[in-house]
Amino acid sequence: MDMIFYNIKELEKRLIAKTITEKEIFNYFLLYFIIATILTFPTVSEYNNPWIHWIDVTLDLIVTVVGIKLTWDTNANGDNTDYFKRFISLAFVNTIRIIIKIIAVGILLFLLIDLFLPDNFLTGLRQDIFEMTIGIIFQVVFYFRLNQSFTNVSRHNSTE
Repeated sequence: MDMIFYNIKELEKRLIAKTITEKEIFNYFLLYFIIATILTFPTVSEYNNPWIHWIDVTLDLIVTVVGIKLTWDTNANGDNTDYFKRFISLAFVNTIRIIIKIIAVGILLFLLIDLFLPDNFLTGLRQDIFEMTIGIIFQVVFYFRLNQSFTNVSRHNSTE
C-alpha cells in the first residue's frame, strides 16, 4: 500500500484494520525525522558564517537517515520484531548516557582549550566548525551506540 500524506481518516481506518505494514510505519518514522531535522534549522542559526549552517543541516540529515536505516536493517537481520519499541526505549537511554559523557568530555575539552590556547582561538569560523563538529560527533556516537544496542537485543532474541 501507499503512504497517506494528508487523509487522516483513511490512515486511522487502516491502523484500526491493521493493514499498515511495519515497513510503512518505518517510512512514516523516517520521514518524520527528516522533516523535523529540516524544519528546526531555518529558524536556528547561531553560526558566524551562514554557509556552515547549511553544511550542518546537510550532515545532520545524512547522519539521521543513515543511522535510522542502519538500526532498521540491524533489527530486520536479527529477530525482526518490536523495532519501534526498541528504538524509542534504547534511544532514550542511549541519549541520557551520551549526554552525560559529552558534558564530562566537553568540560574537559573547554578547560584544555582555556588553558592552552589564546582567548580568541574559538571565534568566528573556528567556533562554527568546532560547534558543528561536536553536534555531528554526538549524532554519530548516538546512532553507533543505538545500533550496537539493536544488535545486542535482536541477535539475542533471534537465537532463543
